[in-house]
Amino acid sequence: MKYYFNKLHSQLYYFMLVENLANELQCSICLSLFSIPFVIPCGHSFCRDCIQNYGKATKSTKCPLCKQPFNLNKINLNVSLQAVLNVMDQDNTKIKADQSRKKSKSTNFFICTSNLSDEYKECLERFQKQFKIKSNSNINSKITHLISGPDNPNKPFIARRTLKYLEALARGIWIVNIDWVIESLKCDTILNEEDFEIKGDEFPTLTPKISRTRGGMYDFLRNYEFSIEVGNLNKTIINQDYVETLIQLCGGNLVSLKEKTQNTIIIKIVQDPQINSTRIECIPMIVNQKWLFDSISKFNMQNYFGYLISI
Repeated sequence: MKYYFNKLHSQLYYFMLVENLANELQCSICLSLFSIPFVIPCGHSFCRDCIQNYGKATKSTKCPLCKQPFNLNKINLNVSLQAVLNVMDQDNTKIKADQSRKKSKSTNFFICTSNLSDEYKECLERFQKQFKIKSNSNINSKITHLISGPDNPNKPFIARRTLKYLEALARGIWIVNIDWVIESLKCDTILNEEDFEIKGDEFPTLTPKISRTRGGMYDFLRNYEFSIEVGNLNKTIINQDYVETLIQLCGGNLVSLKEKTQNTIIIKIVQDPQINSTRIECIPMIVNQKWLFDSISKFNMQNYFGYLISI
């Protein structure tokens, strides 16, 4: 309930602020909200069409407000004012979308989960039933949201690195913590995901938001060539197909070990990838799978040193 009242108070304050701001953002000619605001030398702004039509109709080159003369050919877009109007327009669109969600109580969401306890799973079932949301046990092209359980109660926006988490990063979908589900149920409406978006898996990197806003990591490994090798494993920990899928989602090119060249990066799936303190010179480069996972998680190609494997 605390979240609900804080959110309600913030929304009421925001609406009052927007209403007052809208009153100040009116063109003095048409008395409506600015449409493409242009500023004249005296500092007053008007809608572009309004001030141009005013000048042509009255054959006057004086400001309608302060009567200072100006040249119609030397008026410019009020960039700062247009930026404010753009933000207001985006927020209004978001508010309308939220209202539409609440009215219909149904969405086009398709969710998947990671690291959820039984308690949270029960909560998720109620969430799906109430808002008519579909789910799948694995991530695929239809999934829009990955719901992550807390790995550390003191760090709710840091997720556990799971295979689903890495694939969600690569695909650029929403990755939110379970509180999004809990608070949405309390408020009887689906809340804005941005307030619950995961910030990273080891420490805040903002990779989930960066990947989501750019539509995925489709070009992250572009121009890189990879081959996959599987080491001697006591048990299956990571499927080779999964590693290949990650590489392809990030734009990397896959070749067989027979087709490898000196520029090929060989990713060897090993039982327990550890940081290697010894520099190993080998061509082509052979690294363990943690190099790939760390690079995707941090959205930054990691230095090979520390991940190299001897032949």
